[in-house]
Amino acid sequence: MTKKYLGFAALAIAAVGLLLMQGSAAPSTAVNNAEASQKEIGAEPLQDGSYEIVSGSSINWEGRKTMIAGYKDVGTVPILQGKIAVSGGKITGGNMIFDMSALKVGATGKQKGESMLERHLKSDSFFNAEKFPTAEFVIKEAAPEKDAADSFRHAVSGELTMKGITREVAFSALAFMKEGKAVVAATFDLDRTLWDIRFGSAKFFDDLADNVIDDKFTVSFSVVANPAR
Repeated sequence: MTKKYLGFAALAIAAVGLLLMQGSAAPSTAVNNAEASQKEIGAEPLQDGSYEIVSGSSINWEGRKTMIAGYKDVGTVPILQGKIAVSGGKITGGNMIFDMSALKVGATGKQKGESMLERHLKSDSFFNAEKFPTAEFVIKEAAPEKDAADSFRHAVSGELTMKGITREVAFSALAFMKEGKAVVAATFDLDRTLWDIRFGSAKFFDDLADNVIDDKFTVSFSVVANPAR
């Protein structure tokens, strides 16, 4: 991996940290922190054009067991390809296609059994990766959030298709330019039951005890996109 790409990777990680920091801080503190952090990383407003997400990018996921404090499973899903369109300084479209067949488990709440959980998540109890090897998010609308012009924070909405089911999703993201490349970062929750993933859900099963799996799982990503050729 080149030093330049490592620099952009660090920048993207910093963007996620900034996003989390802004979400948890008081409004006035968040604005001050955002302005300082943007100066440090050299962020600039989005520039019009078409961009392609760098090959080898991925999203992070985190699942939790509701009844066990601190229990979480974490991993990644590769992005097969993705595009971002910018016009008038705003994101006007784009998509990301995810390789569900290459879903990975990085660690489990049990501190063991990663390969077993990976097989389970790919099975028809969860994402059914054999039948539905890809998922796709399509951007429908994105605009700078009110009172957040200095933070590069955008309200993004679109459609996520998993297991052949399409649902609308909305989340807050940081989007800016760095040395001619677009950087987009976000952290948000999804309700898996909206895509008919019911395993371990207290909505559909009784007497699960501490085997209840939170219906919501967390998705985070920080991607760099090059100008399209």
